Amino acid sequence: MANQMRSLLSSCLLLATVSIVLVHIPARVHSITLKSDIEVLQALKQAIDPVSIVRSSYLHSWDFAFDPCEAARVFQGILCTFPTDKSANRIMAIDLDPAGYDGFLTPSIGNLTELTSLSISKNNFRGPIPETIANLQRLTRLSLPQNLFTGRIPQGIINLKHLEILDLSQNHLSSRIPAAITTLRSLVQLSLSNNALSGQNSRPLRIVAAEHIGS
Repeated sequence: MANQMRSLLSSCLLLATVSIVLVHIPARVHSITLKSDIEVLQALKQAIDPVSIVRSSYLHSWDFAFDPCEAARVFQGILCTFPTDKSANRIMAIDLDPAGYDGFLTPSIGNLTELTSLSISKNNFRGPIPETIANLQRLTRLSLPQNLFTGRIPQGIINLKHLEILDLSQNHLSSRIPAAITTLRSLVQLSLSNNALSGQNSRPLRIVAAEHIGS
């Protein structure tokens, strides 16, 4: 009987100690990634032929059972903002590896309104460049070279006032280069070579790079 009482007393003391320790441990605030940003990442992966997502690729690591911004090792190729005001994390950069992804760039990419960099070079993205790119008003880098994009350069690109790097080279783009593209005052690197583009005079242009465009 005495042994049982001592055992019960020891258990009570242990429980009390654990409770006191837990009370004094500051609670960690877990910010989560904005739901609409997660939906864009899901749409981006779904627009790719699963056969082209090899095991060693970044997209293969994306597991939506985890929060994208809280699981950096799971979501390779993305960077996030981590606000101090307890608001949701946002996707600020997507930099995919050249794994040969075959598919389309989802128009929902335009919902990533905090995105500053989009780089998906050396893959097999095809179809048009989404017009919704124009919604990415914080974008400083748009790098889509060595893909299979067709159609025109989205007119709305001329409204991306913070754009510093624009590389659309080595695709199958056609039509005319937006004349106002040279008014982008932040633009320091422009590469449109190896497409079927033309300028205002309708002659084919091969623009490799231009520094300090605009004055």
